Amino acid sequence: MVALGTLGVLLLWAGPGVDWTAVWQDLRALRSEDPASPDPARVRRELVSRAEEAGDDPRAHLLRAQLDWLDNPSHAVTLGQLGVGEDWVFATEESWLAAEILRADGGRLRALQEALAGTETLDSAQVNLVWATALGELEGLRFDGAIDLLEDLHSRYLAEWSAINLSLAYAAVGRAEEADRVVAEQIQRQGPQGSMALWSRRGNAAWGNGDDRRARDYFGKALALGSSDAAIVLARLDFFDDRILRARSGFRALLYDPEPSAWALRGWGLSLLAEPSEDGGSRPQEPTNGRPTP
Repeated sequence: MVALGTLGVLLLWAGPGVDWTAVWQDLRALRSEDPASPDPARVRRELVSRAEEAGDDPRAHLLRAQLDWLDNPSHAVTLGQLGVGEDWVFATEESWLAAEILRADGGRLRALQEALAGTETLDSAQVNLVWATALGELEGLRFDGAIDLLEDLHSRYLAEWSAINLSLAYAAVGRAEEADRVVAEQIQRQGPQGSMALWSRRGNAAWGNGDDRRARDYFGKALALGSSDAAIVLARLDFFDDRILRARSGFRALLYDPEPSAWALRGWGLSLLAEPSEDGGSRPQEPTNGRPTP
C-alpha cells in the first residue's frame, strides 16, 4: 500500500507531460506548404499551448524560438536562451531544429555536431545547413569547427565538392600535405584524369605552399582538361617570373572567350605595360608623351 501510494504521489508531481514527438510532428506540418496539412492557425495555437504547458523545459524554449523563427527568419538565439548548459539535452531531431535557429557564435556548431552524430543520411536542407555553417566558421577564422564539419561531409559523400572544400580549409591553417592528399585521393576515385576543378585546386594548394614547379604541373593538367582558371594562373606565374611574352600570349588566348574574365583582361593589360627584354625578362618602359608604349 505504501509503495503504491508513493508511486501515485510521484505521478501526480510529474504531471501529464508533453509528447514531444507529437509536438515536432505538428511543427513539421506547420512548416510544410502541403495544402493537405492541417489548419496552420489551429496548429500554431496548439503548439503555443504546449510550450506554455512545458514551462521552462529547454524543449519549450526551442519550440518558442522555432515559432518566432517562422515569423522572422533572421531571429536567432543562443544555447543559454534555450536553457542548455554543459549537458546536451536535445535528441537528434531537436538538435537539427536547434541548429536552424542558433546564432553562429551562440552554439550552432555544437548543435550540428550533436545532430550529425545521430544522423546516418542527410537531406539536402541539412547538407546546405552544415556547409553554410562551415563556410561561416571559416570566414570567422574559427577553423577547427569548420574543418570538423567539412571532414564529416567529405567522409559521407567522398565527392568532388566536398574534397575541394576540405582541401581549402586544410590549406587555410597550413596543413599543406593534407590539403593535397584529400584532392589527390579524390582524383584517384574519379579516374586517372580526375577533373579540371580538382587539378586546379591541387595546383593552388601547391602554389600556396611555395612549390611553383609542382603547381605548374597540376595547373597544366587542369589546362589540358579545359580549365580557363588554370590558364589565368599559369599566365600570372609567367608574368611574376618576368616571362612577359609567355604571359602576354597566355592572357591573349583568354580574350577569345565569349566573356573574358576580369583577371584575364587585367593580366593582358599589365602584360602590355612591360616590354620583353632580350633574355626573356622585362624592363620598365620609357613613357612617350606621358603614356606607356604598348
